[in-house]
Amino acid sequence: MKIIFLGTPLIALPYLDFLHKNENLVACISQPDKPKGRGQEIEEVPVKSFCKEKKLPIFQPANLKEPSFLSEIANLKAEIGVVAAYGKIIPKELINIFPLGLFNIHFSLLPHLRGAAPIQWALLLGDMFSGVTIFQIAESLDTGLILAQKKIAIEENEDAVSLEKKLIPLGVHALEEALAALKKGNPETKIQTGAITLAPCLKKENYKIHWEKSSIEISRQVRALIQNGAYCNLPNGKILKILKAEPIFPEIEGDEAQPGALTGFERGKGFIVKCGIGSLRILELKEEGKKTQDAWSFLQGARLKLWEQLL
Repeated sequence: MKIIFLGTPLIALPYLDFLHKNENLVACISQPDKPKGRGQEIEEVPVKSFCKEKKLPIFQPANLKEPSFLSEIANLKAEIGVVAAYGKIIPKELINIFPLGLFNIHFSLLPHLRGAAPIQWALLLGDMFSGVTIFQIAESLDTGLILAQKKIAIEENEDAVSLEKKLIPLGVHALEEALAALKKGNPETKIQTGAITLAPCLKKENYKIHWEKSSIEISRQVRALIQNGAYCNLPNGKILKILKAEPIFPEIEGDEAQPGALTGFERGKGFIVKCGIGSLRILELKEEGKKTQDAWSFLQGARLKLWEQLL
């Protein structure tokens, strides 16, 4: 059974590696290379680098509807396409090339959290469970028939990095099951049922901490956005990214303080910030223009005072 893989970033590589080692992988499709960094030098996307190393054919079309590209893909006569973090909507012209279907690996229990950022939104919403769904791609976003689905619990202090690490091998296992079912013919599929929720691309406003929220909500935000950092502003206006924090209940001090006020310093640990409900112990952070550090080390040079306000 011939397979074509569609993916672009680093997170796609475990699935590409599995297919390369275990299946008849005939080609890969990734997004074009893009400029990166201050110098804006063109850098190869991870899937392309993998393909060059393994001598796999790689296509990087700017337009997935381009006739010559579609013709080349059709000539490979692949029965199945597998998608993992490709990063663009797949048009019907490409979907229809695969006689057995084009299948996506999605990091949620569909139809819950359809969209581009399911891991982050699962944490932002305080979900107790996550998982991986292998589904057949249709023209509308994340709506197709489910071929395989695996579920795991989200731990109390889970962040986006740790959850992703758990979901990747779970997805490989689900993909293995799905492909085995397809090879046997007439695989069991099911329609998506239950409440439909969305996981849209994260925007800058999703990263801003609003101290009027509860410490539980802000803690979720910090854990969900750890890769880029939920942020607030120091009294001097500089950006402060919070990378690790924990909610505190009950209140320890400063019940009368306004949300965002520094209500305590803990030697060797960090500092306490008042929230709308409860308080947050800040443990790790990154000040604008500086490296990541623990919160207590940051305090040694920051000269913050008790009751000062984070914005």
